Amino acid sequence: MQENTVEAKSDVDVLNPELAKALEKDSPMKEWLVDYVGNKANPENDEVNLAKKEYLLFGRVTVFIQDPLINDFIDFGEVIETVENYIVPHLFDNIDLIYIGQFQSLIDRELEAQYENGAIFISNTLADSYDYVENIVHEMLHSLESNFGLQIYGDG
Repeated sequence: MQENTVEAKSDVDVLNPELAKALEKDSPMKEWLVDYVGNKANPENDEVNLAKKEYLLFGRVTVFIQDPLINDFIDFGEVIETVENYIVPHLFDNIDLIYIGQFQSLIDRELEAQYENGAIFISNTLADSYDYVENIVHEMLHSLESNFGLQIYGDG
């Protein structure tokens, strides 16, 4: 059986130092779990990363967490589930990617998020899941302006 270790790695400081500690296989159950996850994921470098970085929204829009969220307690799977439960998929037809991280254009303009060329860019500094849902929906609405701008802003 392949030997795997689970270690949280990041290029930035982790707000919760407990998340940065390597997991020790100090019980048979933990050893089984680490080995199972490592073998199931079958990573190329034999490392199992605790943080999931990619999600799919409606099975087609890739959501990529480029930089760690500043709030370690946000469940991004829950964010995706909330959007999918309340918004119809065809409203995301103009969106291919959603990036979460530190982006100079957001910092320079003091924005939480922006839509540009088929992608949504969202800061990783938002306080809670609600803020991520709100920004995804808000920027999705901006994506509709290119197709429906006249109907939205026209005087008719």
